[in-house]
Amino acid sequence: MQYTIERILREQRLANEKEALSQQVLQAKTTQSTVATLAHHINNQLQIASSAVSIVKETLQDGGNDPKKQAKLSDILQACDDSLLHIAAVLRVLKKVTAVKITDYDKYTHMIDIESALRTELDLKNND
Repeated sequence: MQYTIERILREQRLANEKEALSQQVLQAKTTQSTVATLAHHINNQLQIASSAVSIVKETLQDGGNDPKKQAKLSDILQACDDSLLHIAAVLRVLKKVTAVKITDYDKYTHMIDIESALRTELDLKNND
């Protein structure tokens, strides 16, 4: 009798653990799908913006009446381009997420902690 109760309790505990794991797998798959969708749409827009920056840079290099304005515009465009590259790196890191570590953004908001992976990704891109 004692053995039967212990077996039933163990089986129930295992069933609960299996259900919890199934939920975690579903959440991970949902997160990966969401990130993949975001990456697809945002990357398309990043390509458009990056192309526009390149065209403006080429135009500025071909001439311009005021060298100071040209230098300032060139600096602004470089900052814009750097930002686009940073966004692209964030998306690459998020697409590779297999384990989620949550960090506090503020008192009420949490976010996925990707800072270490992002620094590595940006370093790799800067070394290319």
